[in-house]
This record gives sequence, C-alpha cells and structure tokens, in this order.
Amino acid sequence: MLTTQELSQKTGARSAMIELYVTLGVLPKPAVRKAAERRLSYFPDGSEERIRAVERLRASGLHLAEISLRVRDLPIGPSDAEIAPGVDPRPDPDRDPAS
Repeated sequence: MLTTQELSQKTGARSAMIELYVTLGVLPKPAVRKAAERRLSYFPDGSEERIRAVERLRASGLHLAEISLRVRDLPIGPSDAEIAPGVDPRPDPDRDPAS
C-alpha cells in the first residue's frame, strides 16, 4: 500500500491529479489511517500500475472521462488492452498532452 505522496513520487502524477482520479472512479478511495496526529491515505497495491496505464491511454488520445467509464468497475491492475481494446497505448506525437 502506498500513501498519496509515495504514489505521486513513483508515478509523477501530482496529488491533485490523484485526487481527481479518485473522484472520477479511476482509482478506488484510499484507506485512511491516523498516524501521529496526521491522517494518511493509503492506496491499494496496483494503484501505481493503474495510474501508469491511464496516463498511457491519455497520451494515446483517449479522454479521461472515457477512460474513467472503462476502468470504474474493473479491479485494480487490468492491462491497457483490457481497458481500451484496440487503442494503441503509445503516445501520439501530434497530440497535445494537455488535452
């Protein structure tokens, strides 16, 4: 299990993006535990791979809303091909990554 900060460091995704992924159902809600006057969120194993798969699919041209619909009910850890069959997960060099 990884904290939000650890997940952010391992994937390069900002904490705000991780929170958006939770809101959209791309990632499950983390388990929250209190430790030394702090609340820490812990994401399940497989969350790192899910973020990497989502980022690859976004880079290939799929919109986050479409990706969210595809992964919402899947267990953590499905491959890109299971999430978006027929979509090449390699980045499209002509696509603006900000969209």
